Amino acid sequence: MARLVALLAISMALILPVSLQAQELKNSGRGTIGEEVVIGSFTVAFFHSKKDKMRTFDGGRKSMEVSLAGVSPEQLQSVTEVAYDEFVSDLAAAGLKVRDRADLATALARSGKIKPFDQGHEVKMYFGRERSQGKVLLFTPDTFGGPVANRDHEGLALMFRGFKMMSVMPSALEFEAVTKSYAKDTGVAVINPLIVIDFADFD
Repeated sequence: MARLVALLAISMALILPVSLQAQELKNSGRGTIGEEVVIGSFTVAFFHSKKDKMRTFDGGRKSMEVSLAGVSPEQLQSVTEVAYDEFVSDLAAAGLKVRDRADLATALARSGKIKPFDQGHEVKMYFGRERSQGKVLLFTPDTFGGPVANRDHEGLALMFRGFKMMSVMPSALEFEAVTKSYAKDTGVAVINPLIVIDFADFD
């Protein structure tokens, strides 16, 4: 667990200084980011297997596959809760007020068309310049009720392709519609951060 928390700290240090710059917080038109935001979704993607190609000393390339073992879903959930608390704290440090999401959560639940995944839902994720791929497990804080399909998360675009698109896209589009409506009605931007925790770096 201590190793996971340390890994989380490194990952957050790399991701947050970029994502917390107000002009770079991606929200796909869900309001202009000012002094206050509300978190629509908060997703942590844990790589648990990866396939990639790495350069060899002689200039060639070699394929490699690695996987993560010995970490329980409960531990990943705990790390997710820590990640969320740290993210909210860093938003505040960056001068952004985080609005209570109770009203937004009610609107999302009332729609009846948004279908959250179970905690630990597995999807494929692209990474790297050569579009390598691995499998990630998706978690949200318990209070969010499970990960939702979100087109802001470009690396998870595979879930919107092929057969799976038929079941996933309606939920994703409804999530967009509800969050955009909330932003328009309240004047508060909705953000949907994705934090990727990678246990292996092929570079």
